[in-house]
Amino acid sequence: MLRLGCNYARGKDRIADTSCIGQTWKQYFESALEELDLAKTEENVQFAEELLFLRRQELAGNPNHHGERTEMKQASASFLRVKTLRLGWPGIES
Repeated sequence: MLRLGCNYARGKDRIADTSCIGQTWKQYFESALEELDLAKTEENVQFAEELLFLRRQELAGNPNHHGERTEMKQASASFLRVKTLRLGWPGIES
């Protein structure tokens, strides 16, 4: 798995150090999209989604960061496409 500058020790499905999530979720997002190995793609997508979740929690109640919120929404949609088109997960019925 991609490891960037922060200490993302994962234990019990929690990320221990959240000090630079806002800086790095985008890097994990890009890594997940560019990865050719499907096992690594799935791992990177799951980890990036964890980072997005934690970043959304950080931004809760903060009226700023409109651009990042838009990027996060677009990233989530891209992850859904990666999961269904590349990883063969079932799609969402509308």
